[in-house]
Amino acid sequence: MKIHLYLIFINISIFLISYLFNVHNLIILLGANNASLVFDQGEYYRLFTAMFLHSSLTHLIANMFSLWQVGSFLEGGISPIKFLLLYFISGLFGSFFSIFFQDNILSVGASGAIFGLIGALLSWSLLKKQWSIARIVMLNLILNIFITLSIPNIDSFGHLGGFLAGFLLGFLFFSMGPKVILVEE
Repeated sequence: MKIHLYLIFINISIFLISYLFNVHNLIILLGANNASLVFDQGEYYRLFTAMFLHSSLTHLIANMFSLWQVGSFLEGGISPIKFLLLYFISGLFGSFFSIFFQDNILSVGASGAIFGLIGALLSWSLLKKQWSIARIVMLNLILNIFITLSIPNIDSFGHLGGFLAGFLLGFLFFSMGPKVILVEE
C-alpha cells in the first residue's frame, strides 16, 4: 500500500472519530493550530496535529482528493521516507507560516502538506524538463491560488509555507540521484 493512501486513511479516520464522538466542534482540544497556544503556551505539537484535522466534510474531501492525485504521482519517483519527510516538513512549514503571519486564527487541515507535494512536483517537472507536467502543475496552482484568495477562511499563509518548503525540498530530493563515477581501466 502506498504512503499517501495511509495518510488519507488516517485523516478520514480522525475526522470520523471526532464526528462520532461529537468533538468536531472542540477542534482546539484536538490540536488546532493557533499562535497564542503555540508561542505563549508552548503547545508546539499543534504545528503537527493540525495537519490531521479538518473543519468540514467538504474540507476533508477536497484535501484528500488532492492528496490522492498528487501523492499517487509523486510516490512513483520518490522513496517512502523522502515522501513522508516532504509531506511532514511541508505541513510543519505551512503550520508555522500560518501562525507566524496571522495572530488570531485557528488553522486546521492537510493543505500545507499537500501544497508542499504540489511544490515538489513542480520542482521535479522543472528538473526533468517535463514542460507539459510543469504547465499542468502551474495551472492547478493558479486555480488553487484563485480559490484560496476568493473563499473566506482559507489559510493562504499555510498554503504558501507548505508550497515553498515542498518546492525547495523537491529540488533537493530530486537532484540527489545516484552519482555515476567513471573509472578508467
